[in-house]
Amino acid sequence: PELLPDAQPGDLLEISAVDESGRAGAGALIVQVSEESLAHAGARELAHGAAVSVVKALADLFGLKARSSVVVTRVGRTDEAELAYVELLVKEQYISRSEIWQLQRGLLSQCVYAGKLLVHGGLRLQVQRLTMPTGAPCLCGLIAAQTKLVF
Repeated sequence: PELLPDAQPGDLLEISAVDESGRAGAGALIVQVSEESLAHAGARELAHGAAVSVVKALADLFGLKARSSVVVTRVGRTDEAELAYVELLVKEQYISRSEIWQLQRGLLSQCVYAGKLLVHGGLRLQVQRLTMPTGAPCLCGLIAAQTKLVF
């Protein structure tokens, strides 16, 4: 709240590591603001100053080091973060057409990253590969109505 006072639940933020020259590096983490994260961030900022907390597995994936500087920017348009394809790994489970449809609706407007485990309606899936509309592979993004799920 202190760094982005007008941040609202559902906003997309891009977190990038800062390189030696002081500029944001490549391979940014895109996260979605939730009500819980805003409440938690407010209490932490009052106690320790401005900080961003990221789970270690994600920090390693995106090259973020503990107690290092990062650049946090708001994603201006959601279509900048939208994914074209999300490849999901399903092991030893049967998925009906109706479950696929419900899964697509349930994942709409959610941020995902490579390796993320999803649990939806009793299904366990793991995000394998993500592709942007340009065809470029990426590590994270937003599932939109146009996003194709590949099993």
